[in-house]
Amino acid sequence: MTREDIDEAKAKIMNVLQSYPVGSPFDRLELMLRLVSRHQCCFRDAERELIEEGEMERVPGVRRSDQVRLPVPRAVVEIGGGMKEKEIEGIRMVARMGGPWKRRAVGMKCRTCMWFAPRAVMKTRSEGASEFAAEGLVGRCRRHAPALGGYPAVFSSDWCGDHKLDEEKS
Repeated sequence: MTREDIDEAKAKIMNVLQSYPVGSPFDRLELMLRLVSRHQCCFRDAERELIEEGEMERVPGVRRSDQVRLPVPRAVVEIGGGMKEKEIEGIRMVARMGGPWKRRAVGMKCRTCMWFAPRAVMKTRSEGASEFAAEGLVGRCRRHAPALGGYPAVFSSDWCGDHKLDEEKS
């Protein structure tokens, strides 16, 4: 209900009270209470309709009960081939939480970071190759990444630090 609607309802109540024939003060009070309770019911019904239509979502403190489900970003789907089931479940959980700035730290490491760009999986799995390279866990991170041989790289156990910045935003 807007302020204008409330003022209009008050004006209607006053008009009815002024047009009521002079009687005992108790009659006027009883009439006034009936009118006010009737208008309060109208206000509650209108407020309920506004909430159902989603207009009240703009009011601070009023939220929808159901969670918004977002699709997993395309970059994550492309990386998904070499990922373990636990990591994929972490990505799904983060995607279900809402927007990209909501709790990025939960189940999210550099592999799923927006700054992570996958590198081609090494096809040679010789005994001399590291387990990270063999599993395809090496990739570039455009921010906060350690350098390996002049090439910025991160592993699945690394965190780039962006999740801390993102949580401070929300």
